[in-house]
Amino acid sequence: MWHNCVVYYTGKYIRLIKLMNSGCVSSLSCSGRPALLASSRNPAELENHRCTTIQDIQSLFAQAQAHTRNVAQQIRIGTCGAPSYRTLSPDTRIIELDVTEIMLNYPGAFPTIRGLYDAATGKIILCQGKWCRETLIHETLHSVSFSAVRADLKRRYVNLFEGLTEFFAGYIMSSKYPDCYEAWKEQKYQECSVTYISFVKLWAAFCRFIRMQELLRIYF
Repeated sequence: MWHNCVVYYTGKYIRLIKLMNSGCVSSLSCSGRPALLASSRNPAELENHRCTTIQDIQSLFAQAQAHTRNVAQQIRIGTCGAPSYRTLSPDTRIIELDVTEIMLNYPGAFPTIRGLYDAATGKIILCQGKWCRETLIHETLHSVSFSAVRADLKRRYVNLFEGLTEFFAGYIMSSKYPDCYEAWKEQKYQECSVTYISFVKLWAAFCRFIRMQELLRIYF
């Protein structure tokens, strides 16, 4: 079963490698994105999206496990005047912040950031107005991966881990959200364009010689 699945997906990625070279990305977004973002303004709905994404991942990759690390976190909000802080409870596992708040709390983050996973607190941070389903899947994959408990290894091999995460995000979209996959593969919209392209290509090429099962042992 895995062998057939890998051949089918790798076949898609052979075509993907050619298409990604065009680099054409529109600033427009897909028709489903506004509804996804609107519903996510409700914290309970955003958490529901996270849980659904974990279910999507686990339905394809049984090795994926939601890690229990989740602690309270104090974040700085606002950029004018005296510093203001907000405390996120341990129950908050996913949240939207605007780009200035992300850059305040995560030095080194770029203005183009769409999301991140904070392994120290077990929280997914999404950049308000800049993310789409690809980002949600990508960051949720981090939260159930081996790098969630060995963040030191991710820091040492960040591009390899990020490329493999994006590779698996593409696989999940191809299986669960075909419209999202097509837009991602074609680099159609900025908010869901492929990240770490050269490393996605690397893992795609790697899968021409080994089964995806071997990559799962590395990742989860």
